[in-house]
Amino acid sequence: MKTINDVAEMAGVSVATVSKVFNGRKGVSEETRQRVIRIAEELDYFPNHSASQLARGITETIGVVFSMLESKTIQDEYLIRIINGIFNNAESLGYRILVFTTNTVERNNQNFVQFCRSNNLAGLIIHGLDQDDPQLDKLINSEVPCVFIDIDLSGKKATNISVDNVSACIEVVNILSGLNHHHIAFVSGNLHSSVALDRLEGYKKGMNARGLPLHVIESDYSKANAYMLSKNYLLYHPEITAFFCASDLMAVGVMDACMELGYRVPEDISIIGFDNLSFTQHIKPQLSTVAQNFYEIGNQAVNLLVDIVKGKKVENHNHVPYHIEMRQSTLRNHRT
Repeated sequence: MKTINDVAEMAGVSVATVSKVFNGRKGVSEETRQRVIRIAEELDYFPNHSASQLARGITETIGVVFSMLESKTIQDEYLIRIINGIFNNAESLGYRILVFTTNTVERNNQNFVQFCRSNNLAGLIIHGLDQDDPQLDKLINSEVPCVFIDIDLSGKKATNISVDNVSACIEVVNILSGLNHHHIAFVSGNLHSSVALDRLEGYKKGMNARGLPLHVIESDYSKANAYMLSKNYLLYHPEITAFFCASDLMAVGVMDACMELGYRVPEDISIIGFDNLSFTQHIKPQLSTVAQNFYEIGNQAVNLLVDIVKGKKVENHNHVPYHIEMRQSTLRNHRT
């Protein structure tokens, strides 16, 4: 592992100058600062914030990166819960939080490793990026402490946290099958995300274990697309008696499609969503759903990142509990 001395030697500056760069002190020209950061990246050097900043009584800063924070949909509710969990736990542990979007990083013409170094961050919590985003490969192989939320990646100093999406979806299939539903359609999210892939995998495992036919509708987490695709699917597959949707918002779109085609929910078709957003209890019929504790996901993400910063070993994959909320949108199938 490269040290601060290696960075100083290659940059042609003193160790004190490198220390000033990574601790945000004045007295270093912009040209020198950029050269030190570039060489640190080439050497994959990342400063030990936990030791240096705590020794000087300085509050450490965690960067939280979201793919976007400006959507105007009801899905923002889960982001707010995650952020609250992150902020409250970080504050209790003596850390500051800076929230960024991927647009911020891109505007600075930086990758995540450069961005973390130039902003003097102890580490990153990242949510909402596609698993195959090219920036993430460099990040997981760097010395930057990182926790991914709902992104199934891990690395040298990186781990991830989510609910156990595969197990949750197997459990939903088992519940519906136990209610005499044999033709269960699954409405997936965008399959570029690891969450969507895991939920699809769980559905397939559950269906295959019971010898049931697969009915997969690939959507994109939007209500509009779920409505359109499920409506079209029902026209060609009237044998469907239940829909399992990878998000609550898509479940509402499916519910609208069923009712527009003359199906009663839940008497003719049962529907289960995923997330347990607050609106699910206030629609008619109330939506059955997989309940996630988003606040706890944010809370535990901070704990994991702090452990990594302090050099503690963490698991590559971490799960928070979920439970199934059975409500009015799900009944036993009586169709032949």
